[in-house]
Amino acid sequence: MTFPAGTFQPNESVTVHYDGAIVADVQQIAAVSKTFTAKADGSLTLLYTFKASQAGKTIAVTAVGAVSGTKTATIQVPATGTGDQSGTTTTTTADTGVAIAPYGVAIALLAAAGIALFAARKSTTRR
Repeated sequence: MTFPAGTFQPNESVTVHYDGAIVADVQQIAAVSKTFTAKADGSLTLLYTFKASQAGKTIAVTAVGAVSGTKTATIQVPATGTGDQSGTTTTTTADTGVAIAPYGVAIALLAAAGIALFAARKSTTRR
């Protein structure tokens, strides 16, 4: 949850209220509040950790700035999945033969040119 820059006064003390029945960061089941300090640009970024089995629920967040007053927002708890636990994978090998063929030709031509140069130098030194 992020309140954008300018929402609160720079470095303002902000008390945030949230539902402890859904958010795992608290131990009791009740509306809980914590006080944070807004950033220098007036923004406030919050990270919520939710309790298990809360997917799809919507919670209301109320942030009360000492100067800026009350700001509200809602958060919908995201759904999480178990993923594919089958353990099956598909392995494929990259087909790189065509992609490197021009380089192979270039190396063969350079090798042939080097051998021809070496042979030409040897034949001129014998005379």
